[in-house]
Amino acid sequence: MEIVEKIKEIREFEKKYTQQYVADQLGIDKRTYNYIENGQTELSYKRLEQIAKILEVPVNYIINYKEATSGISNNFYLQQGNLGVGVQYQGNCFDQVLSLQGRLIILEDKICQLEKQIQGHSTKKNS
Repeated sequence: MEIVEKIKEIREFEKKYTQQYVADQLGIDKRTYNYIENGQTELSYKRLEQIAKILEVPVNYIINYKEATSGISNNFYLQQGNLGVGVQYQGNCFDQVLSLQGRLIILEDKICQLEKQIQGHSTKKNS
């Protein structure tokens, strides 16, 4: 699948954006944008970056869109000071990612509860 086909598919099916919307965001007319998606105008990397920003996806997401991938790539941030859990989706197992994210949130809550219990025990010993 060509990059311009990937852009079109992301725009239509994932974002539900019209060509007119993307063209307006780029500051060009719809016909010019249509030429980009149909491969009639050469797509520069700078223009690809602009389109990715409008579609709210990284450039590599467009480049690798629907390429054969296996599994998922996860980034978990459980360091002190970062209260969130970050999960990066890749591939065709979105349900699995949601399940993992739910499990991580539960585990994070349990860790917080254990930390509070430990702090409570150490406070009682010091009294």
